[in-house]
Amino acid sequence: MKTPKDTTTITAGTNPRAVTTKKEHAPVVEFGPARPRENDLFYKIEELCEKLGCSDRYILNNVRTGGLKANKVGNRYIFLHSNVVAWIQTL
Repeated sequence: MKTPKDTTTITAGTNPRAVTTKKEHAPVVEFGPARPRENDLFYKIEELCEKLGCSDRYILNNVRTGGLKANKVGNRYIFLHSNVVAWIQTL
């Protein structure tokens, strides 16, 4: 993203210390509504337990053994929909 450019204007016969600075702003770009994609869907561990009808310990054990791929954000795990589908197909 571009930062605003500084342009300095000095008029004849004025004090050089009294310089005015104007900022030129970059044009605003508007995007249309985002289309949801399959890879954009994700689940928290509580949602995944509820949908699959299993315990959080079962899911975490599969994460630790490498069967289920998860991303750790802060101190929580999130699970991409595509990773959950691939894991279910291997069961």
